[in-house]
Amino acid sequence: HIVAVKIQRPGIIKLIQSDLDILDALAGFLDQKFDELKAYDLPELVQVIRRQLMKEIDFTVECRNLEIARALGADTPIHIPRAYSAYCTKRILVMEFVPGARYNEAVADPLYDGARIATQGLAAAVKQILEDGFFHADPHPGNLLVTTEMNLCIIDWGMVGRLTEKDRFELTELLRAIVERDSDALVHSLLRMCASRGDTVRPQNLERDLLTILDTYHAVPIKELNIGQLL
Repeated sequence: HIVAVKIQRPGIIKLIQSDLDILDALAGFLDQKFDELKAYDLPELVQVIRRQLMKEIDFTVECRNLEIARALGADTPIHIPRAYSAYCTKRILVMEFVPGARYNEAVADPLYDGARIATQGLAAAVKQILEDGFFHADPHPGNLLVTTEMNLCIIDWGMVGRLTEKDRFELTELLRAIVERDSDALVHSLLRMCASRGDTVRPQNLERDLLTILDTYHAVPIKELNIGQLL
C-alpha cells in the first residue's frame, strides 16, 4: 500500500523557539517605542504565532485536523487525504498517497477543467469558513492538488482556523454590507469584530473612508475585481 510520509526536520523545534524569542523581543520594543504601532498589538500577535507554530510542529494535531476535515467534507467532491493515526507520532505523519497534478500544473493544462476546479475551491472556502467554522488556514497553490477524477485535493492541515457561530454571523454581515454598499452596517460590523487600541475610532470618519473603498470597487466590473486587494 503506497502512503505519503511527512517527517519533521531534526532540530527544528529549538530553531523555531529561538526565532520566536527574538521576534518577541522585537515586538515588545516596537510596541513600547512607537505609539502608531500599538493598534496592531504586536506582542499579542507574536504570542498567536507562537501558539500556532507549536501546534503545527506536533503532527498528532495535524492528524486530528485531517480527521475533522474529512468528516466535515464527507458530502463534498473535495478530497482530504486519510491519516493513518496508528502510525502517526508527534514527528511522523503517515497519510494516504493521492495521485494527481499540482494545482499550478493543472490550471495551466487545457486538459483540466479550470472552471470545475475553481468552483470547487470557492465552494470549499465558503463551506469551511461560513458553515463549518473550521478551515484550512494556508491554502497556497503548493497545498492544492487536482486528482485524476478532476477534483480538488487539499493537503497540509497543520494550520487551521476556527470561527465561532457569532464570528461566522459577523463575517456574513460584513460581506452583505460590502455587496449592498451599506457603509453604516459595514462600520458597525467592523467595530464589533475588531478590538481597537490606541486612539478612539471615529465612526463617521471610518464610514467616509469605507465609502471611498466601496465606491471604487462597486464601479469595477466583476472580472476586473481584485478581491485580495479589496479585503
